[in-house]
Amino acid sequence: MKSILFHMQDVQAVKDGRKNVVRLPVTKATNDWCLHLPETYFVKICHVNAFYPAGFAQLRHEHLSVLCNPPYRIGDSLWVKETFANTWTLLNVGNGYDSDVLGYIYKADGTPAPYPYWGNAKHGKSNIWQSATCMPQAAARLFLQVTDICIERLQDITTDQLKKEGIIDRNMPLGLLPDFIGLWESTNKNKEHQTWNNNPWVWVIEFEKIP
Repeated sequence: MKSILFHMQDVQAVKDGRKNVVRLPVTKATNDWCLHLPETYFVKICHVNAFYPAGFAQLRHEHLSVLCNPPYRIGDSLWVKETFANTWTLLNVGNGYDSDVLGYIYKADGTPAPYPYWGNAKHGKSNIWQSATCMPQAAARLFLQVTDICIERLQDITTDQLKKEGIIDRNMPLGLLPDFIGLWESTNKNKEHQTWNNNPWVWVIEFEKIP
């Protein structure tokens, strides 16, 4: 089973049932040559359901995987990596103490209770969150199944897709887009070529939550 890394806001949106699509940058590692193809070629692949019946989606997926090797395939089951911590209690062992790891807590759930102790059990550090990149599969609580995947420019996102991304409608004059841009920029701030203004190619990965 493959993993997918979600930021805290994404985890909260999935838990609330607001999010069933995610956009991931098309990196050079997965795409050395396909971006040199005509731009319209990608648009046709990404929006093929506008011209073909829904049953064509599987062929669309197979065609795309030959072209650009997407990170996931339709039907893949994924476990979500998120910011987490261990929880434990202290056990009196002889003249000292030992720890008994009880389980995990997650930053997306808010501020933890003071007990049981929480933090990085491996390094004996309390009250510290562990990066999502370090999360083991045993700690996973969210599981997804990929239902569709396509490729498009970031700025091609539609209002319907903004809602599927989990953006909450706050009745702002400019709609949902500013909140999405703010979230995208905050999670891609260290990737110079992946900013909104650069309008990078992105994988549009639709999924459903596995109960």
